[in-house]
Amino acid sequence: MPSLVIPDTVEVTIEWLTGVLIGANVLHVVTDTPADTAAIAGEVAGWVFGTYTGIVPASTLFTTVTARDISMVGGGATTENVNAAGTDPGSALPPNASMCVTLRTALNSGRGRGRVYTPPQVEAVVDDFGTILLGRRTDAIDKFGELITALAALGGGTALAVASRMDLVSRPVTNVTVDPVIDTQRRRLRN
Repeated sequence: MPSLVIPDTVEVTIEWLTGVLIGANVLHVVTDTPADTAAIAGEVAGWVFGTYTGIVPASTLFTTVTARDISMVGGGATTENVNAAGTDPGSALPPNASMCVTLRTALNSGRGRGRVYTPPQVEAVVDDFGTILLGRRTDAIDKFGELITALAALGGGTALAVASRMDLVSRPVTNVTVDPVIDTQRRRLRN
């Protein structure tokens, strides 16, 4: 939705390849100061390269991080090349099998929650019943916590956020949880 305008918001797209499939996470960042898409893209790319790769299989290749200012029509954008493979050894689950990370804000409704479906996980982190092992869930929560901390360090009220298309407001994330079961996610593929 290129024409969607949400005040004080930067849309961040993390793209990856799993085999021949292209996947993406779309996150939002809220800031009280004019959007510095280069700083935000750089911070998220650094997090992907140094942190996010640790919870995805080696068969996944992160390619780019793009930060786009959606606080105005035609806002600036910055793309950072990442080119980093996941570091988790082992066989990957099918590409549509994802861990669901839930981002929560102070607003306790659908407008205050967002979901991030990770690239596929390795088989070793799921038990026979499809439950994600507690250690992996905790690790994912910690890794998203590191992203929250890194964005806050940029200053100016910069924070990982959940953007609501209903009321055109972005709210800072206050809590991260992980669903205990592998979800089937039909991604919107672009190839």
